[in-house]
Amino acid sequence: MQDVDSALSNGPVFLEFGASWCEYCQEEKPIIQNLEKKYGSVTFINVDSDTDWKLDGQFIVNGIPQMDLIVRKNPDGSYLYVDAYGNTTIDMPPSRIIGYTEESDLEKVLDAAIAARESGS
Repeated sequence: MQDVDSALSNGPVFLEFGASWCEYCQEEKPIIQNLEKKYGSVTFINVDSDTDWKLDGQFIVNGIPQMDLIVRKNPDGSYLYVDAYGNTTIDMPPSRIIGYTEESDLEKVLDAAIAARESGS
């Protein structure tokens, strides 16, 4: 979590959990690489679910690809997330985006995370 917390000092963090054997993860990879180029204020972290069990467990990964978008760390130590619909929440499980997701849908949640970060909400 230290890497995530450090990255949050620069802006929102987009975590993508996947594996080399996962077909949908491989299909998602070029989309995420394209988004990385478009969203310089967001830190993208790719997590290999086969080797990074600690982070995998902390984010309760039960299906891949799974994407978590963290806006910031709150003063109480919790995180503010953006869910698949662009809503902010401190509740992690419903904020997870699980399964292959189109680029336009991910752009909406990234835009929502940036707006939430800028507004302080």
